[in-house]
Amino acid sequence: MDEFVVMEAVLKYLTKNGYEIRGYKGPKRHGADIEARKNDWDFIIEAKGNPSPRGGSQREVYFLQALGQIVTRMTRLKAARYGLAFPESYRELLLRRVPWKACSRLSLYFFLVDESGGVEVLDYRDVRKSQSDQSSS
Repeated sequence: MDEFVVMEAVLKYLTKNGYEIRGYKGPKRHGADIEARKNDWDFIIEAKGNPSPRGGSQREVYFLQALGQIVTRMTRLKAARYGLAFPESYRELLLRRVPWKACSRLSLYFFLVDESGGVEVLDYRDVRKSQSDQSSS
């Protein structure tokens, strides 16, 4: 699943859930991949796809790149949420690498896109639960 497919699924999800799409990045453009607004709250989202079949270790590089990109976009002092959108295959990596407290303090959400285009959104509570379930097993 490439970045474009991830972005399209997240755009559909946001639109279906009442967000106004304020912008999204096309090829060779700079800025956030997706900017949306609902109830005076902005959502700034960076998206990544799966690496090529030969780029197995690239998944971690893509993840770190997206994390760096979203952190550098955290310039709004009020009324902003931030998101990282990935294929479902990134789930374990996200839950292992990003502490739930960071998600809470940074208003960071994860959008996980499955093969059928369904989107699951994880907030800090979901991350905390998954991380505490893993540490207790």
